[in-house]
Amino acid sequence: MNCYLWSVGKVSPQFNGISVSVNSQGKDDADWLTSYAIEEYPEPHCWRLIKNVSDEKQEAVFSLHGVIVDKDLPPIVVAPTHTKAYAFLRQQITLSGLNIPEFEDAVDKARDIYNRFRRFFPEKQLLPWPELKCIISEGRTLTLGNRYFTRRSEAPTLQPIPFERYVDPNRILAGCTNAQLFHSADNTVNYYRRYKDENGELVYVHDVVPPQNFRIGDIVDTQFCFVVYRMRTGEHTLRLMLYSITLVDGKLSDVSQSSSAFKNFTETTLGI
Repeated sequence: MNCYLWSVGKVSPQFNGISVSVNSQGKDDADWLTSYAIEEYPEPHCWRLIKNVSDEKQEAVFSLHGVIVDKDLPPIVVAPTHTKAYAFLRQQITLSGLNIPEFEDAVDKARDIYNRFRRFFPEKQLLPWPELKCIISEGRTLTLGNRYFTRRSEAPTLQPIPFERYVDPNRILAGCTNAQLFHSADNTVNYYRRYKDENGELVYVHDVVPPQNFRIGDIVDTQFCFVVYRMRTGEHTLRLMLYSITLVDGKLSDVSQSSSAFKNFTETTLGI
């Protein structure tokens, strides 16, 4: 099974190419988390899991396999009517393990990380952890997402970057950019696929694929990190910031409207 929550070597753009090499893979190894500190990061203002190695900062980034049970992915077809809504536009997916133990263990580990952040902030200052049930099967879900824009007031020195053509083919998001909002490397989500070569072997050649190719029912591998932001109310909220989605298997997509198809989905199928 590949549904464990574990840290990988994916590079976070704001930490200058520094990667993480810790691997927990579902074992009872909470000690790895104690080696990371929660650090406040100035641009954009947030808190992350960081480790100092040879005077360089490393961020804990995680990988998780699951089935897409809900999604809101680009491209955007119509811009919101009100410009104030631009700042809240986001791309996100909700994953389920369809009640297999490994995915449920991953959800428990995510909650452990939430509790680490909860004790870092003053009592009741971090909003509660959302326990979300899967609507088409037993088991819980995790939602991973990333906003399209960063507020200039939160990152005055970060440089803007253009939207990828496959994310914003009609330049609608580009038209939402203004003096207060810009698209940064931290807002980028990469879309990939995994396939079999001529010998039938699984190959992780990550060809970029349009995000509209992803469907409810697809099995995907994701990379994300845990980030806490301060809200305008003074409270804090934990987000699972999405960095990448890799299409692993799309054979359930055609039957994704059938709940029974998900319920009969086996651990062998999900664990390819």
